[in-house]
Amino acid sequence: MQSRQMKKSAFTLIELLVVIAIIGILAAMLLPALNKARQKGYLARCVANEKQWGLAFQMYADDWNSVLYNIGVGAGTPNFDDDTSPYVTYLGGNTDNASRQHRMRTMRICPAISSHMTQDWIDQGLSVNGTAGSVHSYSMPTPNVLKLGSWSAEQKDVNGFLGTSLKSLSDPSSFLVLIEGSSETLLCGGLKSAIEKIPSGDRVRVIDRHASSVSCLFADFHVETLSEQQVVVNDQNCGSITKPNLWFDMQQ
Repeated sequence: MQSRQMKKSAFTLIELLVVIAIIGILAAMLLPALNKARQKGYLARCVANEKQWGLAFQMYADDWNSVLYNIGVGAGTPNFDDDTSPYVTYLGGNTDNASRQHRMRTMRICPAISSHMTQDWIDQGLSVNGTAGSVHSYSMPTPNVLKLGSWSAEQKDVNGFLGTSLKSLSDPSSFLVLIEGSSETLLCGGLKSAIEKIPSGDRVRVIDRHASSVSCLFADFHVETLSEQQVVVNDQNCGSITKPNLWFDMQQ
């Protein structure tokens, strides 16, 4: 009698399979929502990153007559997010060089990418797989200079670094200073390809980091989250005097 009761109270194989199937269905329904929430969290941290960059840019411009550092003149000069660039001292951290470099290397990587990396990889300038090839998640576009078509003395600081003169902007709130991309130099007309590619050292396309959106920092130092289409629309009318592009053009 006891053995028959035990048999009646046990689960059958079919019942177990049904329960497993239900759990699988629930997990499949919840995972997209969880992934979306995680992407939003990464986006919030990425926006915070760009706001921190904005503070560094603003403090640098205050010290250098409203000129932003973009890229050095000549071979061997640092990009804006190299750990030897002029912005290192404006990103906080302790006063020793190792701490400043640590801060720079962390700030130049989108949280959606750095989540796949160890801090040791970040400090060594490695890729998301721990191999050679450092990750740079943000790009500082090169501006157009209307009527001149070349760099002018007005765009250089006292060290001869090329940059953007904030005094030459007709609308700072519309002028693009920083965008999620790669460390390569970006010109007007090149943003679409930059956000649709997988940068060196990353795992995914730039546009796929945060649910098909990218964060952008403008010259009044506010940050906007824009769709791919919004970026493409503003990445046009390059070098036209009759149709200025407020994202790229500087008046002289």
